[in-house]
Amino acid sequence: MSCKKDEDLKSIDNDSTALFYVKLDTPNDTIQLPGNLNIFFEFYTTIVYSPHPYEQTNINIKISKTSELLLSTGNDSYAPLLDRDSIIDTSIYWQSELIVVQHFDVSNTMSISRKYIGIKCTKGGKTYFGWAKCSDENNNSIYSFYEYAIDTSSINRGVVRAGRRYKS
Repeated sequence: MSCKKDEDLKSIDNDSTALFYVKLDTPNDTIQLPGNLNIFFEFYTTIVYSPHPYEQTNINIKISKTSELLLSTGNDSYAPLLDRDSIIDTSIYWQSELIVVQHFDVSNTMSISRKYIGIKCTKGGKTYFGWAKCSDENNNSIYSFYEYAIDTSSINRGVVRAGRRYKS
């Protein structure tokens, strides 16, 4: 993991609250949040008969503890992943598993790029929001996490925005 300066630092005001931020040194299919909570990619293949049998590869993003952690792609479960600066709060649709890619055949693959997922963590009666980035600046693999941030503060003002290291 590494830290570096971000354009966010130039535009923050004195009331901004820093998020717990991690930029991964290498892309990873699992991230571990504070409190031993994990978010990970799951890959599996099924045989579909419609009308002829073919393999369908599914890629989901899952969580370790559904009682404490939820994920979001936006306002419904099939929407594209969140864009940078999307507000992450209670108003978006939350779920315990995200379907990222379903590969139907060689020529028809759904995919995402340069997008974020929302993270909602409930601990000790408090709710914290954050985000994870699923591709890098060069639009490389979406099947890994590149960086993430989550609000771990006790300050209940401000909003978390995808891709930002401070609440605004």
